[in-house]
Amino acid sequence: MSRRRSTKVDEGIRRAAMLVNVNYSEKTVHNVRRFLGIYSGFEHSAAKLECETEHGDGAKLAPEIYEAMISEEIIPDDKIERFVMAIVEMENVKELIHNALEFVMDFNDYGWMYFEILMGRYFGEEILSNTEIEEKIDCTHSTYFVRKEQAIMVFGIAVWSEIRKKWPNADEEVRKINDKYRRIDG
Repeated sequence: MSRRRSTKVDEGIRRAAMLVNVNYSEKTVHNVRRFLGIYSGFEHSAAKLECETEHGDGAKLAPEIYEAMISEEIIPDDKIERFVMAIVEMENVKELIHNALEFVMDFNDYGWMYFEILMGRYFGEEILSNTEIEEKIDCTHSTYFVRKEQAIMVFGIAVWSEIRKKWPNADEEVRKINDKYRRIDG
């Protein structure tokens, strides 16, 4: 998280993250932001249409991504790109993203802002600038960047929740990975 003071909203996001065994941290927000950027770029490129031939299974990479998420390291670009490709190639990727965005919109009183930020920056037909989104949601520059960080984290929680639903033996594997890193919050 940024150097700003933690709020009740941040605490709510932190609790939601803990439910799916993810830390609300600068590193996690950074990794989710990179995922969104890669996904958005791929989703908006013509290449997607050419390479979407067989449906993959994003849940296959779930243990590897989870382990990377709880480590102290930034997830390497190649790992995020592989995860994005696996997600994009999933048969129900549109449903997964739709469910995640619906979760974001309903998350709290700021859910509608989170949704507008994510749609404007990553999922809309036209990608908007930060300033354009600030104007659209009628908020100050500093408030926008706080809400953007929160939106990114809530989206990460939502996507991770959707992936965990498709991950066979998720609880058992999460427990093993947490044991490996001696985490007791899993």
